[in-house]
Amino acid sequence: MPGTYDPGMPDDPPDRDHSYRDPRAKATRPRILNESWPFHDSNGSHARGLDDKPAEQQLDVIVRVEFADEGETELEGRAIRWNRSHVCVLVNDQRMLSPYLWVRARDVRRK
Repeated sequence: MPGTYDPGMPDDPPDRDHSYRDPRAKATRPRILNESWPFHDSNGSHARGLDDKPAEQQLDVIVRVEFADEGETELEGRAIRWNRSHVCVLVNDQRMLSPYLWVRARDVRRK
């Protein structure tokens, strides 16, 4: 079923900040209107300074994704990094080039 979470990882691992340096990314990935990177948390750290939570602390979640061309949908995923305001969710959706998506915490709820 499209849009469902699959714990499998991509063949090529992402950079430490869960981004892919593929030049096609902006041209091929649909625009996500509610994507939001945390620039600083309450301690002054950038998102790239946040480590993945240990596997036992990661959470199965539902994330609200607002695609510019298709509208709003909810996807299953796994919250792997977060701070007070933002969450990095691992999702498996064919519309997305990268399986990692940063959104505001208000767009994520536990399963």
